Amino acid sequence: MKYLAIVFLLMSGLSVNEVLAQDYLFRVLANKGANEVKKAGEPESAKLKTGSKLYSGDQIIATNGAYIGLVHQSGKTIELKAAGTYKVSDLLGKVNNRTASVTGRYMNFVMNKINEGDEDLNRNYRRNMHATGAVERATKEQLSMVMMDATAPNKVLGDKAIIRWEGGEDNDTYIVTVKDLFSDVIYEVETNDRKIELDFTSEQLKSYSLLVVGVRSATSEKMKSVDYGIQKLNASETTLEASIEELKQQLTEGSYLNNLVYASFYEEENLYLDALTSYEAAVNENPEIEDFKTIYKQFVEENDLGSD
Repeated sequence: MKYLAIVFLLMSGLSVNEVLAQDYLFRVLANKGANEVKKAGEPESAKLKTGSKLYSGDQIIATNGAYIGLVHQSGKTIELKAAGTYKVSDLLGKVNNRTASVTGRYMNFVMNKINEGDEDLNRNYRRNMHATGAVERATKEQLSMVMMDATAPNKVLGDKAIIRWEGGEDNDTYIVTVKDLFSDVIYEVETNDRKIELDFTSEQLKSYSLLVVGVRSATSEKMKSVDYGIQKLNASETTLEASIEELKQQLTEGSYLNNLVYASFYEEENLYLDALTSYEAAVNENPEIEDFKTIYKQFVEENDLGSD
C-alpha cells in the first residue's frame, strides 16, 4: 500500500507539472511587421498575431523594422524592436523581478479590449466599462464638446488634455476661448481642426485650478458651444496619488506601452479627458503601430466620441 501511495503521488506530481508547463508566459499586446512565431513541436512557423499566447518552448521571429509589445503574466511588459529570433524562455530574463500589481491590472484591461476573439474577456471588459457617451450632441447651429459635461466641472488629473468638439463645417476655422471664473479671457487660440490640446503647465493656465472653455466658429456667430468647466485636480488632494506613484515606479522608461497603461488607468477612474489624451499620445508617437490605433478606436466607439 505504501508503494502504491508513493506511485500515486509521483504520478500526481507529474500531472501537475505537465499542467504548469502549459501555462503561457507572455501575450502579444502589439505587433508591427511580418513577424512569426514557431510553436514548440511545430515544424513550421506561423504569423504572429496580437493577443496570441506564447509558451516557454516557443520562438519569436522578428523582421526588420519590427515592433512587438509583450505582456508577461505578472503584468510587466517588454518590447522587441530588433530583427532576430527570440526564445520565449530567454525573454523571462528581461522581465523585472519587481511585482507589477498596478501595471498588471491595467495591462489586463488593455488586453481585454484588443482580444475580441476571447468572448469571456470581451464580455468582462464591456461589463466593467463605464462608458459616458457625449453628454450633449451637436446641432446644425451648435458646437458640442465630446467627453465633457456642460452641467458640472470636468475633472482632469494630467498636465495636458485634448479637447474635442463636433458640429460645424470641415473647412471652418474655430476659436477656442479659456476664461477664469470671473469671465476674463486668459487664453485664446484658432484652429482648423476640431480639437486642441490644453497645457495646464503653460504660463497662461498654470495658476488656475478652475477654467471655463468654449468654442465658436470664426465665420458664424450662431455656431458656438455652451461653456464647459474644467477642474484641474492635484494628485495629492485625491485618493489616486499612491496608485499613480506605484504606477510610475513599475513602468519601463521609454516604453511605447506607457501611454496605454496611463490611458487605461484614467479610463477606469472615469477621467475620460485624461484617457483620451493618453490614447492620442500613444497613437501620435507611434503612428505606424496599427494595434495602438485599434485600441484607441475602441475607446472612441465605446465612449461615443463620434466617427473621427
